[in-house]
Amino acid sequence: TLSLLLTYASGCSQFPHHAFFTPPAAGPHTASVRIVGGTELASIEQEVNGLPTGGLVRSSEFILTNTQDRGMPVAREQDKSSWRDYYETPVIAGRQTHIGLVYKGANSQCSSSMSFVPQKGHDYQFGLQVDLRLRQCRGLPYELTKDAQGNWVLQRIKDVIWGGKYGHED
Repeated sequence: TLSLLLTYASGCSQFPHHAFFTPPAAGPHTASVRIVGGTELASIEQEVNGLPTGGLVRSSEFILTNTQDRGMPVAREQDKSSWRDYYETPVIAGRQTHIGLVYKGANSQCSSSMSFVPQKGHDYQFGLQVDLRLRQCRGLPYELTKDAQGNWVLQRIKDVIWGGKYGHED
């Protein structure tokens, strides 16, 4: 997944060769995923018979920065109106799922790959935190859950497989 994202980000591929994520119909065997923030590229892949399927959901190169709101809950501490762009989609629960996010700046690029297995009926949110001064970035994988008072909160996903890279040209 990370190599696929880096290929997209490097410009080594052409538009007709990109794979795109096709969301399944929402239903009892799906979970919901939200990707938040102004990443240059975002992708979702799910394993089917051991092979990855899916691809891009957002690319600034091809102006695929479209907000897609499917009514997912919002954590109490967040303001959805402040989000520049976000993408909400169903995914098939119980399958290894890869979320890839890439940031490209004038002299730097970073990527984060997060893999997890979504559970039926659960809601997940992913973002990318970039620190140009420290030359690092990290993925932000969360599950939206309710606290004791019934408010939606972000809770870090514990069983995530990580990948990522930061590059800088001085």
